[in-house]
Amino acid sequence: MHISFLVGFLWLLFGHSRRYSLLSLLLVWFFVFVAGAPASAVRAGIMQSMLLLAPLFRRENDSLTSLSFALALLLLVNPFSARSAGLQLSFCAVAGIQLFALRMQAFFLRLFGRLSSFRVVQSIIGILASSLSVMVLSIPVTAVHFSCIQVLSPLTNILVMWAVSLCFCLSLLSVMLSLIVPSAAVFLAVPAGILAKFILAAAKAVSSVPFASLYTCSDFAVYWVLGTYLLFLLFLFLPVSPARKTLVPTSVSAVSLAVLLLLTQLHYERVSGVFSVIDVGQGECISAFSGDQTLLIDCGGIFSNDNAGDIAGRYLLSCGRKQVDLLLLTHLHADHVNGIPVLLEYLPVKEIVYSAYAPDEDSQLSGILAAAERHNTKVTLIGREATATLGNLSLRLSTPLDSGDANDLCVFSLTSVGECDMLVTGDAPKAAERKFLSENHLPPIELLVAGHHGSKTSTGDELLAACPSAVVVISTGYNTYGHPSPETLESLDRHSIPVFRTDQSGTLQFTVP
Repeated sequence: MHISFLVGFLWLLFGHSRRYSLLSLLLVWFFVFVAGAPASAVRAGIMQSMLLLAPLFRRENDSLTSLSFALALLLLVNPFSARSAGLQLSFCAVAGIQLFALRMQAFFLRLFGRLSSFRVVQSIIGILASSLSVMVLSIPVTAVHFSCIQVLSPLTNILVMWAVSLCFCLSLLSVMLSLIVPSAAVFLAVPAGILAKFILAAAKAVSSVPFASLYTCSDFAVYWVLGTYLLFLLFLFLPVSPARKTLVPTSVSAVSLAVLLLLTQLHYERVSGVFSVIDVGQGECISAFSGDQTLLIDCGGIFSNDNAGDIAGRYLLSCGRKQVDLLLLTHLHADHVNGIPVLLEYLPVKEIVYSAYAPDEDSQLSGILAAAERHNTKVTLIGREATATLGNLSLRLSTPLDSGDANDLCVFSLTSVGECDMLVTGDAPKAAERKFLSENHLPPIELLVAGHHGSKTSTGDELLAACPSAVVVISTGYNTYGHPSPETLESLDRHSIPVFRTDQSGTLQFTVP
């Protein structure tokens, strides 16, 4: 888009001639390399170059040929770039525009009838057709790579696309003018800044609408995406009118999406509670739902391309959660808390709780506190013992040891929903487990999250003996520590305790009936 704006702006200033086509060509590739030459920019640069060079060689430019040539060239240079989300999105978006935009535009022009003679309506139809055509092929890519589908992106584009193009041109002209007359450039920079603020405000307003994004962390969402594509494919070959080929599957898809969101909400309201160990790679993030109350224990992970805050935020939103009522930090190591600033961007967190004795060995606390202040999140320090109640969720918090490092001073949390109990010990060592057992009478534990990601230093025989009816979950991912350790796995096998692992099964969800 930026490259198209750049060339269009240059043509507007200098006209469309061979001399200025060569100048535009040089500026296009200067722009590509200034942008860091990502696959999407290189793709755009190649396609724009073929468009600019075609008249010079008295040839006709074919957009699909240009797109195919760009893809072949990129894969020839680096075949592994085929796995890049940026490359996949860029090519799918452009292919969608080339294949479907004109057809969709013609359909909407017929649909609006006489209203389509107005210039404003024509602009809206053009943006709408382009946005929807982009989504046709890009939805699977965003669903796979980001577990997310932007349902209201066409609305955002209608609101801001005019401002984006104008903001880009004013900004470009301001920068060029600043090289000659800096004082004059300021006058252009002011309206460009106002437009940029409008774009961000409009995007934020649309994204705050409930279900503006559909998160495909749940099986229901995946089935909806597959069903929608199959429905459109079916109607493509059915002998019905062109209008019905679009209207019927679109209507069915929209209604089924509304039903999907309603069923998701009803599912979590129907059960007493849900315990989930979210797959954040080598780290820990555990949630508990009951009614409209949401508890989160830790949010961090390492050795992963995805931030734990992104993963947890998408998962919670896919479950219809509107906020986190309490976020408990077992301790302050990065693999347990480094996703919190990102999580706060996804949904509001009412309160963060951590131990007053927790050492900040990984220097994570300042970032968490700054993010909490930005989002008006309450931060509470607790002592050795504490309790909390969130609707039907009850918590007993304890720090068994009174000295040591961050792992030694982990907060133990016993979370209960009715008669179902979950015990989380963070990275606490066996000595802390023994002290905890000596000072507390445990109810029958249904779910035990293995300490320290299955390390041999945690989840000792005494703890396993005290939880004979528990299911154990090990929250782990790719790591260089040897987690989970063979000793821990052998101990679990010796006690005949069922074991699940996030590195093997992904996010694990346990429903309390």
